[in-house]
Amino acid sequence: MDCKDLIHLITHLASEREAKLTTLRLVKFLYLADLYMARETGGDTITKWPWAFVHFGPFCRESLQEIQKCVTLGIIESESKSSQVEETDYQLFWCSDQGDLAIDNQLPIYVSSSLRSAIKKWCEDSSGLMDYVYFETEPMVEVKKGEALNFSLASKPAKNIPINMMKLSKSQLIIGKRAVANLVEKLRKSTNILPESNLVMDIEFDKWLRSLGEEDLPAGLTGRAKLNL
Repeated sequence: MDCKDLIHLITHLASEREAKLTTLRLVKFLYLADLYMARETGGDTITKWPWAFVHFGPFCRESLQEIQKCVTLGIIESESKSSQVEETDYQLFWCSDQGDLAIDNQLPIYVSSSLRSAIKKWCEDSSGLMDYVYFETEPMVEVKKGEALNFSLASKPAKNIPINMMKLSKSQLIIGKRAVANLVEKLRKSTNILPESNLVMDIEFDKWLRSLGEEDLPAGLTGRAKLNL
């Protein structure tokens, strides 16, 4: 993929959300595109640029040069804004294209989907984007200012594996409810701070206790139940 196409796509995705990108955000999204590729390829990137820890995290001169080429060629649009914090101007970039871009299909789905999610989350949030880039991207770990970034360190983030909770049988629910009831009774008898009618119970504990008995317990049970406390 041509780097100008990548800049076009990133700016287009932000414009779909009615957001204009600062230079900082656009450069960082270009870095993330390279990172998402490197995570799946063992370190290969889309741009092949020599990223380093220079200005506000990952930076390379090539990114600014290609962004300016896109503006000159009319691929993306830009405007200067006066900063209210510093006595300098800053650039905003956007894209007037409508609908989906064909260049979106040139990226592997693992890059395009991650890039879309990142732009959706941080296209108007520079501080959030910077926090993510600084603290949660592998090439930035333990790198010192001025050093080149090593994309071979990129690795897939660990997936959250859902935990399947064991479903209790009715007999187990009965035993559990009785055990809790016994504990509550012991607590009531052992405390002299408040009368029984005014005993304050934790709300979450009370909800859990109620959940054990969502169905009425069957009546007419016989036999013995052994409770180990």
